Formats: sequence, structure tokens, C-alpha cells
Amino acid sequence: MELNNDIYEKMIAIDWFCLCGSLLPIDTIPPVQRVPTMAQAVASALAPTWQDVRTEAQGDLTGFLAKHHADAYDYWNSLARTSRQIIQQKVMPKVNDGLANVSASVLADSVLLDLNRIALHSAYAKRFRKLPNFFSLLSAVYQQGHLPCGWAGSPADWPRGQFLVY
Repeated sequence: MELNNDIYEKMIAIDWFCLCGSLLPIDTIPPVQRVPTMAQAVASALAPTWQDVRTEAQGDLTGFLAKHHADAYDYWNSLARTSRQIIQQKVMPKVNDGLANVSASVLADSVLLDLNRIALHSAYAKRFRKLPNFFSLLSAVYQQGHLPCGWAGSPADWPRGQFLVY
């Protein structure tokens, strides 16, 4: 099992948070709900609900891998450590600049965690089909220059819901 280096190049190419607060249409699948202010976006991004949703999504992914591809899942922790180092060195400087530009530097660790999960999803998706797609959808929001910052939907209805986006 190996990392997908293309995902890091895509991350480096993103114009981080360039459309935060923009009223331009947000073109993602699934649809998203807009958060009107950065203050609300930060509060939502730091809320336990958003942390729980992302942890649940990771659980769906790792559970799927453990059940259907146990031999490849054994590499998860090693890949996660290596990926995190790559992201910290190559991607986070641009992310941190983008966060500073929108007064949201407090979210750096949260975004780093998202990007690492996106990279791991990408590595496994390169080899296996039909993975849960939460992290590919999350990646699409970041790639468009927005800040995914929460989840609208009941935990009882997981995974039905919508991203909250600034």
C-alpha cells in the first residue's frame, strides 16, 4: 500500500480559502449550506458535532477497509504518519497563509487532520473502489476555495446531511 502523490500536488495547487465569504454559487455534490460569517464558521468548525461527524466518517472508511481489505488496512497508521509529515512540510505553509488571510488560524490543526484523512482516502481509493466518499466530497469543498466548517443533519440520520461551508 502506498500514498497517492497526486493528492499532495492537488493540495499544493489550491488557492486556500479564496472564496470564503463569497456569494458565488458553491458547486459541490452533495449540496451545501452556507454559513454567513467567519465567526460562525469558526465556532461551527470547533464544535463537537463537526469533530464527531469527521470521526464517524473516518470510522466508516476504516471499518470498510478492515472488513473488505484487511491486508491493506494494516498500513493505515504508517501511511497516516508519512502523509501527515508530507502535508505539514509541503501543504500547510499555504494553508496557514490562507487561514491567516481569513482570520481563522485557530483552525490549522483541524484542517491538517482533514487533509490527512483526504490523502489517506485518496491512497486507498487509488486501489479500491466503492469506498465511503465523505472525504472526496470534503476535498471538493476545499478545492473550490471554501472552508467546510460543520454538518447539518441529525447524527441519527448519518450519513445523510449537508456540509456547512463558509
